[in-house]
Amino acid sequence: LFALGADDDGELAMDHEDESDDIVEHLFDVAEIEDDENGAVTDQVRSVAQSQRIASRTVKSVVDDFEKRSRVTEFFLGTDQDAAARLTAEISAMQSRATVLESAAAALADPDMKRILLDQAAALRAEAAKFSTYLNTQNAGFSLFGWLFQ
Repeated sequence: LFALGADDDGELAMDHEDESDDIVEHLFDVAEIEDDENGAVTDQVRSVAQSQRIASRTVKSVVDDFEKRSRVTEFFLGTDQDAAARLTAEISAMQSRATVLESAAAALADPDMKRILLDQAAALRAEAAKFSTYLNTQNAGFSLFGWLFQ
């Protein structure tokens, strides 16, 4: 976890929330600037921003679920498979939102707005990679009977 830039799960969730807030803010700025020029792109960008805002809360909830699981339960039963499935879905959704931003950027003429969207897409992919590593770490722990629940 130290390699992820956080020393505990709570810090990881807070870092994600801060990063997501920055992404959402930039996306709403682009949507506002491009509103008159390209309505379809504006709608896509706003949709991604709103989805990311909601996803940020979901990711925090999942990380909290991992954090709340007792070490004894983890030893006997393994990682929380429900939380792992929800985080996997959010990672996939982040990747999809990044792809939407990249296609929206391709539809814009303004190079500055393109750069902002591509930067936010890269930030989403970085967040997805960070949580993918986190999930792999959660799943890598030893459990006595965890294989029964997978």
